[in-house]
Amino acid sequence: MLENTSENKIFISVYDGKFTVKTDQSNPKAKERINKNGTKVFELHFDSISGFLENVQDFKTENANGTFRNIVFTLRDKEEVYSLATQYSSRESKGILMRLPNINLKNPIEIKIAKADHPFTWVTQNGVKVPLKWTKDQPGDLPQMKKIEVKGKDTYDDTEQMKFLFEYIQANVIAKIPSSSPDQGFSSPPLPSNPASEDDLPF
Repeated sequence: MLENTSENKIFISVYDGKFTVKTDQSNPKAKERINKNGTKVFELHFDSISGFLENVQDFKTENANGTFRNIVFTLRDKEEVYSLATQYSSRESKGILMRLPNINLKNPIEIKIAKADHPFTWVTQNGVKVPLKWTKDQPGDLPQMKKIEVKGKDTYDDTEQMKFLFEYIQANVIAKIPSSSPDQGFSSPPLPSNPASEDDLPF
């Protein structure tokens, strides 16, 4: 379930160290802010999401402002389906992806978010933090980021790393999820054309 409220909100994004769900002004728990377009929006904020892992997708959308790419995590809690969109190649997406190989698919997971200098995510099961599959000291077969020069400035490219992570999760986690289970229920419906608004994408 979504912590802090019993309302059934489906599509979730990340903004300023919180999981956010669009709502309207009439909701007494709504948080108000002005988005990048100067429009007033209302949201519900959460620190965690829980449910059975059902899917992980590399999802792209295009609009007049460009192409947006997200890693979308789908969780099911009874009859509610949550699709969490995190920016592709971000601390938030990697914080989840790097822990999924160590989860127990028969039990629900809880994805948490917090913010220090930057937003970061992690996964727990039964109140215990799920360890990273790959660490700085023990990277295993995870490709390392490469230093490249872009317009005269050094930056780090994680193209190979993200490709490896996504493909590893598909082959070693998603492929092992039972196709039908009393706990996990039926498959999620297709995602809409834009699971997270452009305003919620940290580009």
